[in-house]
Amino acid sequence: MTGVDVVGFDIDPRTWTTPAGRTREPGEPEKNRNDIMSAADKIQNAAEDLKGKAKEALGNLTNDDSKVAEGKADQAKADAKKAGENVKDAFKH
Repeated sequence: MTGVDVVGFDIDPRTWTTPAGRTREPGEPEKNRNDIMSAADKIQNAAEDLKGKAKEALGNLTNDDSKVAEGKADQAKADAKKAGENVKDAFKH
């Protein structure tokens, strides 16, 4: 399917250019806001999990049981969010 011919260039309406300048190929799925937010949420959850592991390790090194507990709580919170993201992903496909 061909679109509008502009100054000798044949424009396919199924393609678009990303903010980075990359052109989407015909048939390539469009990224929507939910996909972007989902990726950002996954990164944030991974960071929270890493923060929890660091707190737990620091607590173990310093024999601070409250830091160990706080680290484990952060990890559990990140795991719960990760499970929620997995459920959302399962319903997308």
